[in-house]
Amino acid sequence: GIPNFSTVPDFLRTVSRQRGKLKRGGGADLPAAARCVIQEWSSGRLRYFTRAPVTTHATGAAEILTQFAPELNVGAFFADG
Repeated sequence: GIPNFSTVPDFLRTVSRQRGKLKRGGGADLPAAARCVIQEWSSGRLRYFTRAPVTTHATGAAEILTQFAPELNVGAFFADG
């Protein structure tokens, strides 16, 4: 099984190591690990999941925005390190 993890990248690093989805040099290939999870979920290999723990901190006040946020840099999101 997968041990406890606190973030999505931690989870994907563990999946990467367990499934052999590694980059040259042994670093975790997070996009390949994510695809592996999606494929296993879609095929029924992952039969159940547990919900994420409920957070107890406040999320802040709602406000109306007048402009869009900066463009998401997917490469930086999946950067190892």
